[in-house]
Amino acid sequence: MEINYNSEWFESGYYVYVLIIEHHKKGRYYYVGMTGDRNHISARSPFYRMMGHFNTYNLNNSSHDSQLVAGLRDKKLIDIPQGKENIRVCVERAITNKIIEVRAKFNKIRDFDPENHKVNRIYLESVELNLIKIFEDNELEIFNKDTEITDYQKNNKEALIKAKEIFNNLNIKK
Repeated sequence: MEINYNSEWFESGYYVYVLIIEHHKKGRYYYVGMTGDRNHISARSPFYRMMGHFNTYNLNNSSHDSQLVAGLRDKKLIDIPQGKENIRVCVERAITNKIIEVRAKFNKIRDFDPENHKVNRIYLESVELNLIKIFEDNELEIFNKDTEITDYQKNNKEALIKAKEIFNNLNIKK
């Protein structure tokens, strides 16, 4: 086995992304996320963001890192660990046996800019929340929980246009 890493996977930036989870019997689910940290001046690359999503060891804290694994567990798309088995094994088995397939579509919105990190992060949150609202309005199954969109975010026309563009580029068919 050889794994070749694409250099653009490691480019820090402000991305809004959609995880597309296909379960062989239960259908399609989505998770909408973004890069741009609230507590640190950083915006992870797609590679490191996805690494966080597959980290099965953060499930019991408030981190958003493992929302993919938490969603797989909560929606019962993977087996529940038996005995001393780790949830990581259940995720690996589900992917290996083609019970689930996971794809990620990253949309780079802006380059990483430490000088304007807060402004960029706030804008990305507006795009992300508008995109989640579009998924909800289309009655699509999403892993995102308790997402409230403020009037400011709802009325951010630039963010809404970008969210609609991202959604339309996914070519989702119900």
